[in-house]
Amino acid sequence: MEQIKNILVPIDFSEISERIVKTAVYFAQRYKAKLTIIFVVQDLASYTGASITGVSFEELEGTLLDFAKKRMADYLTKYLTDSPVTFESKVLEGHAAEEIINFSENENNGVDLIIMGTHGYKGFKKMFMGSVTDKVLRAGSPCPVLTIR
Repeated sequence: MEQIKNILVPIDFSEISERIVKTAVYFAQRYKAKLTIIFVVQDLASYTGASITGVSFEELEGTLLDFAKKRMADYLTKYLTDSPVTFESKVLEGHAAEEIINFSENENNGVDLIIMGTHGYKGFKKMFMGSVTDKVLRAGSPCPVLTIR
């Protein structure tokens, strides 16, 4: 088995994300690996023709990105402040599954393993967004994917 040096952990800030990160920390400790925590903000350009009165998509995207970066910083403070592992975080923009695959395929990121949940948001949000994990698995991730129920 190849050595695991960098573990990619996509999160959606749902309740399951805490358990996923704890599992990822365990694996990172075991393999002396670095964690890369990512969150993907949905690309609004895919909703061409939709509009919100008085707000441009550029302003909305900027607001969503700023909010996601703040939420990521708060999340890391809450769950990884005292972590014994090295980690970094990124907020990406696009379609979640595509961005996860693209990030893991980029050799500069050096992703050896992806740890992600099988369930995040439920109900309408899941129906609206689809199963990101399923899409990552079906797209043929370039590295192993460990799923957490």
